[in-house]
Amino acid sequence: MLALFTFTLFLSAALLFTVQPMFGKMILPMFGGSPAVWLTALVFFQLMLLAGYLYVHATVAWLGLRRQAALHVAVLLLPLAVLPVRVLAGWMPTSVAQPLASVSSVLFASIGLPFFALSASAPLLQRWLGSSRHPASRDPYFLYGASNLGSLGALLAYPVFLEPLLPLNTQSRLWSLGYAILMALTLACAIAVWRSGAASADAKTPADKVNIDATPAPWPVRLRWLALAAVPSSLLLSITAYITTDLAVPLLWVVPLAIYLATFALVFGRRTILPRRAMLVLLPFAAVVPLVIVTGYVRGRLEFILFHLLALFVAAMVCHGELAASRPGVRQLTEFYLWLSIGGAIGGLFNLLVAPLLFRTLVEYPLGLVLSCLMASSGMGSQIDAKPGARPATSTERERQAGGKRRAPALSKDRLRALWLDLIIAAALGVLVVSLEFVAELLLLPIGSLRFVGAVFAAPILIALGFRRQRIRFALVLAAIALAAMLYPEWGQSVIARERSFYGVYRIADRGVYRVLIHGTTNHGAQSLRPQLRCTPLSYYFPTGPLGYLFAGFTGEHAKSDIAVIGLGTGSTAGYARLGQRWTFYEIDPAIERIARDPRYFTFLRDCAPQARVVIGDGRISLTRQPDGVHDLIIFDAFSSDAIPVHLLTREALDLYLRKLAPRGVLAFHISNSYFDLRRVLSRLARDAHLVAYLRLGDTVTPAEQHEGKEASIWVVMARTPGDLGTLTRDPKWIPSLPDVTGRAWTDDYSDVLSTLISGRDFSF
Repeated sequence: MLALFTFTLFLSAALLFTVQPMFGKMILPMFGGSPAVWLTALVFFQLMLLAGYLYVHATVAWLGLRRQAALHVAVLLLPLAVLPVRVLAGWMPTSVAQPLASVSSVLFASIGLPFFALSASAPLLQRWLGSSRHPASRDPYFLYGASNLGSLGALLAYPVFLEPLLPLNTQSRLWSLGYAILMALTLACAIAVWRSGAASADAKTPADKVNIDATPAPWPVRLRWLALAAVPSSLLLSITAYITTDLAVPLLWVVPLAIYLATFALVFGRRTILPRRAMLVLLPFAAVVPLVIVTGYVRGRLEFILFHLLALFVAAMVCHGELAASRPGVRQLTEFYLWLSIGGAIGGLFNLLVAPLLFRTLVEYPLGLVLSCLMASSGMGSQIDAKPGARPATSTERERQAGGKRRAPALSKDRLRALWLDLIIAAALGVLVVSLEFVAELLLLPIGSLRFVGAVFAAPILIALGFRRQRIRFALVLAAIALAAMLYPEWGQSVIARERSFYGVYRIADRGVYRVLIHGTTNHGAQSLRPQLRCTPLSYYFPTGPLGYLFAGFTGEHAKSDIAVIGLGTGSTAGYARLGQRWTFYEIDPAIERIARDPRYFTFLRDCAPQARVVIGDGRISLTRQPDGVHDLIIFDAFSSDAIPVHLLTREALDLYLRKLAPRGVLAFHISNSYFDLRRVLSRLARDAHLVAYLRLGDTVTPAEQHEGKEASIWVVMARTPGDLGTLTRDPKWIPSLPDVTGRAWTDDYSDVLSTLISGRDFSF
């Protein structure tokens, strides 16, 4: 019986957390491949978990276990109406004006039913086992650990094995087969419950025989359960958003969630593997490093991701450890999980809906770090003195051990004085951070370098760590350091505006003689502040760079009259517009169009291509609505995080581009980025479509040119014949793009992003 329940929960969780990345990949092309789609899906899944847990709690209370078991078997039949997993016809979005609502509606219609049915498994099967006469019924919470192990295994297996080896339609069919097996196993569990003799029609078996704790949890405990679940949930989304701002790798989307789930498996297991005392000691050290990285703007280094993931792991271990230590008896099991799901949903909704309205930057990340340290301060229900390997006691068992007495905290004058002292110390450290920032700038330390950050933060952080045993003081000190760093003007540039949308956080900054648009550390275009150079493209698009030479070669019989650009940015490429040309920009984020058209920020569209059209929507989807054979040149400058979205680099996408391309048209792909080498991807596509392809690595940019706003770039061009590329094929700096490349071309069903991952800007083979 125990093996049956354990395997059923394991399979249920594996299916639950396989369908998340699988369906996420299905809908990514509809919304520009943005990591924000995954974050929205995470919150949707949290809300569906809440619905499933509420269903279990309500039906167990109203129907009793035997009737509820019969009902749940019927509920499991409902998802058969929408299987196999797919985007249902009629739910393809026609507009990205409301991406949050569009993503949610597609998710709800297509996988809402199967996700709801699966989400109920964890609390329900534990409750069934807890009401049986099996010896394990005394503490069925260990099944939650088995459930989360299934979730963890599924999340890690998907990007490593399933995604690169199986097309989406095969994945969907296998998932449906797994769901059918789960239905049979759940039916077997229900039969085991019916035959156990322990669960009467109303689940009224004497408490002394099945260890049912009938003492209800007080409201302060319930609210604490909620807070302990909300903080790591918010931190999960914050860290996922932060690390995918520059690096949109599907593996990195699921790794934070896998870590989050692993902590549940560890703390709810039968034995303590990682002592909670060790996690409490480690938490201050784990929190300060990412806090410095976030507020010190130290980006662009892949190894720093480990610090963010470690912070998530330790903070979740502490908060979830508190939850495991304060879990109630079996009778309150479903209510306990209900409060956990409410807290998780609140944390996710705060990040998705509230934070973008309150903050112009990712303030919720350092806030989550501070709150995680603060949540560890109370010590309520903690088991840090328990023997290693011992099962934590339930809340009622601890109360009995303490004689049934609860001590109410007293807010004495001494505590008030201590709180004032905490605030004064925190304010002093905030002032110290600002002072050190001025000093470091005066010493001309390289802006944003490790030396600069070390000079500013080393002393304050060491002082802060000295207070790590005083959790409230330590949390306040961390908050002051973060606030001081964020209030200080951003180093090396003058930020004149910020914009936050569904697709990211943007900064508009002046850097000496030019103005730049930034997303994370990615430059999305720059414009000179000198009036006479307002139509001279900068950053990756300057006239003596690859794109400049490309346009210079399109003269005479090779001149291009209709030009499309996928990705607007600041509108830099409009600097190449000439009289009589038709220019169309395809941009998914309305916020970017507002920025590019606002003359307070950038004037490329107004001054260089006033007749240019801007079509809002995903570039690939928008192109399908255009007439065939109309564009002479299509420039791909769309970036999801630091690289072109995968769905723009598939066989099906290239077929679409060729249909929209004029007979002698050219495709130009901007593939500069810090983490992926896309040359082979494009070479395979060109070989697959029998196109010619040429590559140009960016010329070396001198320090003086960098000061003017120029940046090196890498471009690949494709055409049907070499003659379509004009004089470009005679330029020795444009080289054939790996004509002997081997391997599969990416398709909408198949891609292997991890194989393109590189370190830094090393594009050697």
